[in-house]
Amino acid sequence: MLDLAILFSWERLLLGLCLAAIIALGARRLGALTPSGAIAAALVGGLTYGLGGLPAAIILIAFFGSSSLLSKTSTKRKRKVAADFAKGGRRDWAQVAANGGVPVLALLAGAGGLLAAPVAWVVFAAALATVSADTWATELGVLSKIPPRLITTGKSVTPGTSGGVSLLGNLVGLGAAFFIGILAWLVPGSVTIQVVLIATAAGTPKAIWPPALLVPAIKIAASTPLNETIASTERSMPPVRMTKVCPAATMPIAAASSPSSIQLLGF
Repeated sequence: MLDLAILFSWERLLLGLCLAAIIALGARRLGALTPSGAIAAALVGGLTYGLGGLPAAIILIAFFGSSSLLSKTSTKRKRKVAADFAKGGRRDWAQVAANGGVPVLALLAGAGGLLAAPVAWVVFAAALATVSADTWATELGVLSKIPPRLITTGKSVTPGTSGGVSLLGNLVGLGAAFFIGILAWLVPGSVTIQVVLIATAAGTPKAIWPPALLVPAIKIAASTPLNETIASTERSMPPVRMTKVCPAATMPIAAASSPSSIQLLGF
C-alpha cells in the first residue's frame, strides 16, 4: 500500500512529465496514440503523477494499459466493425482529454483545497471507472453473438452502431468499473472500501447509457427552432378556454388557449 498525498509539487510534476512522455512515446510507437494523442497523454500523465503521486499514476496506467490492450485485440469480427465504422485503436488528443480531463480536475481540486483528499480521490477513481466502463464495453461489446439493440427504440442494429447496447457490453462495462474501484481501494492505504461501490456505481450508467447518444440528441435539439418547438407543443395540447369575470371590475381575469398560458391577476 502507498501513501495518498494529493498536493502540488514541482519536483513530482517534472518527474511525472518526464515519465509520462516516455510512456506516451512508447505508446505512439506501438500505434496506441496519434502524435497529438501522445502529447496530450504526456500532459495528462504528468499532471496525474504530479498532483496525485504514484497511487494516481497506477490507476491511470491501469486504465490506459487495459484499454490499449483491448483496442489491439484483433479478431475478424472487430476488424469488420472497424472497417464499417472507420474506428481505429489509436487515440488522438480529444479522446485523451475526454478520458483524462475530469480525473485531472479532481486532483487539481484536491491539491487546491477545494475538495478534501479522500473526496478528491473518490472523484478521481469514479471518473476513471466511468471512462473504463465505456471503453471496455465498446471494445468487447462488438464480440457479442447477439445483435445489439438501440437503447432508445429497442431496434436491432449492426454491432458498432452508436447507441447500440448488448448484455455482453453492459457486463464488461460493469466489470471495468469494478476493476478500477478495486485498484482505487487497494493501492492507497488510507481509503475505505466504499470507494469500490462508488466507482462501480459511477461506471454502471456509462455502460448502460452510451455517451455517444448525447451527440445526436444535441444535434437534433440544436437544429429545431425554439418557436417551432413551442408551436408543436401547443398543437399537441387540447384547446381549453377559460374566462372568469371579476365582480368588482367586470374584466376578464384569465383567457388562455392552453393551461400553460393561464395568467392570474390579483383582486
